Amino acid sequence: MKMRKTILLAACAALLAVCIVQAIMSLKPPVEELTLSESPDKITITGAGLDVLLTLEGNTWYVGSDNFSVSAADSGRILNAVKEIKVLDVIGKTGNEAMEERYELDAAKAITVTAFKADKTLRTITVGKTSSTGSQTYIALDGKKDILLAATNLRSAFDKSAGDLRSKNVYSFAKNDITAVSVTQNGSAWGAERHEGDGGAAEWSATGSAAGTELDKDKTDSWVQQLASLSVSSWLENSAELPAEKAAEAEILTAADKATVSLYRVEDGGDDSYYCTSNKTPHKFTLTKSAAEKFLKTADALKK
Repeated sequence: MKMRKTILLAACAALLAVCIVQAIMSLKPPVEELTLSESPDKITITGAGLDVLLTLEGNTWYVGSDNFSVSAADSGRILNAVKEIKVLDVIGKTGNEAMEERYELDAAKAITVTAFKADKTLRTITVGKTSSTGSQTYIALDGKKDILLAATNLRSAFDKSAGDLRSKNVYSFAKNDITAVSVTQNGSAWGAERHEGDGGAAEWSATGSAAGTELDKDKTDSWVQQLASLSVSSWLENSAELPAEKAAEAEILTAADKATVSLYRVEDGGDDSYYCTSNKTPHKFTLTKSAAEKFLKTADALKK
């Protein structure tokens, strides 16, 4: 009898605990999802030292007016933050100087994000500081006075300059799509051309000044893999002058596309770096010596 009573009391205690948890959970305000039905084609981000213009052309977002694309990761993060906002609570009202300063919604510290579709304003977000946990943000929407607690860190999505948002990618091919590569240095051009070997395996034949050289398949495969994509070390100003003499020029071919890269050696404190141009971007850029070396390969380095 005593054991049965103990079990019954334990069951009652457990049931009481469940009821308490459910009561507490019921007191939490529901999350309100504010979702845009239209997707913007222009976004401006201003304030707190930012002055960013993002525009959509086709499927690509561009930053500024100089044809710099935005990385897919950054544009996706910004677009998602604009289109879907989860609100946890209303914690105050704007219009009170002390309140605005407390939540960094004042003119000195707030970030204002405005999304447009065909020049029609879809949404304006005034972004204040993040919460103490770093996972929530204090915001105001569309000029309304309510100070809202958003469920995500919106500040991290928007607090990037135009320079930070410029994608560093120049081109990217699948290695197996590359059919030929060539390098010109000191007036001499050599290359490697892909063809089908015995059993259907891909092989490489030397061309140009290296014709007749037997290329090591693994070494050449590795080199072509390095050439398959290119990211800049930094972008140069449009006014930057290129050295008179070109150090090298590389060409990467696929069945449907071609990328060219021209490299100009620049001495920088005793260490070489390179100013570069490519047919894949209207902008000049830099590569470190180590990044440029993949374009400076010789046939001797790849022979059997």
